[in-house]
Amino acid sequence: MKNYYDILEVSPNASEEVVKMAYKALVKKYHPDVMGEAGNNKIKEINEAYEVLINPDKRRQYDIINGNINEKEQDDEDVNINNYTQDNYSYAQTEENVDKQVFNSDSSNQNNTTLVINHKWISLFVLFLFILSIYSIVSTISRLESNMNLYPEVNNSGVNISTPDINIDNNNAQNIVVNTKTFKLGSTQEYVQEVMGVPDGIDDYSSFSYWYYGSSEIKFDENDKVCGWDNNGNLKVNQGKQAANNTFHLGSTQAQVINAMGTPNEINDYSSFSYWYYGASEIKFNENNKVCGWDNNGNLNITQVPKIANSTFKLGSTKEQVINAMGMPDEINDYSSFSYWYYGSSEIKFNENNKVSGWDSGSVPLNIGY
Repeated sequence: MKNYYDILEVSPNASEEVVKMAYKALVKKYHPDVMGEAGNNKIKEINEAYEVLINPDKRRQYDIINGNINEKEQDDEDVNINNYTQDNYSYAQTEENVDKQVFNSDSSNQNNTTLVINHKWISLFVLFLFILSIYSIVSTISRLESNMNLYPEVNNSGVNISTPDINIDNNNAQNIVVNTKTFKLGSTQEYVQEVMGVPDGIDDYSSFSYWYYGSSEIKFDENDKVCGWDNNGNLKVNQGKQAANNTFHLGSTQAQVINAMGTPNEINDYSSFSYWYYGASEIKFNENNKVCGWDNNGNLNITQVPKIANSTFKLGSTKEQVINAMGMPDEINDYSSFSYWYYGSSEIKFNENNKVSGWDSGSVPLNIGY
């Protein structure tokens, strides 16, 4: 069984007041906020010992089991406890209490002398323990005060738990500028570097160049201006914000697409056309920067034109007649002299005059009229 007296660093004869004082000092000394995680097990042990020794019944039972009762009785014989009575003498832990002890006047001078000597030694020992406890308490308080200087906020239990304050020089704080700049199509290389910093890599060709930032890239044209990018999440690019309830259609401008969709994740710019990507979907622009096609995987805000009941199309039908019969296509591939419209896996081909020149029925039935 554990020695609870050793755990609380008191003798088996320690009074209740000494036990309390020792407990408080040890709790402060080994508190987890002072000792860290290492103090947790020690605190549990201290609490266990205190719970027994502060309770008279539990303490007496503990003393009987551990043989402390006999040791106490032997200690009493050594100090001639039989030569005085409890009514005439009251044991104390300090010199002041020893001076107040009342000896039995009927005892012999020799016994009185022995008692005084023995109890002076005991009182000196108790005083030593008292001073040691005070020193421990003062040291603990000093450490806590030192922590309070670092952690001024205190929780409800009185234990410092806050993070240290950071003193900011207001004059210097005024010079701290958060970079909120962004680049867009047409931005110069100098401005991109101001926004993004020095690139991780550069590939320079005769008529264009690529700057790399991590897995993202920015493309510059022959005039060293931004003409495209592939943003994997770390580029500070902003071509414009999406406006609520806006849509685009064939012939829409890039500005109208921005209002409908916001800034694209990727732009691939070529001499006569360009592609803008939103996730897995794409929008194609012609040389006049007007929408000429798309591949919609479900996230494009395309203007929807409802089909007209019983409408059909045939060879030579216009694109408007096809829309009346089929609605807006899922995908449009536009080329210089012809284009393809897709409804699911079904396709309709248009010639250079934008008239139906063929079709291929697939997953979506085509409303063909003859």
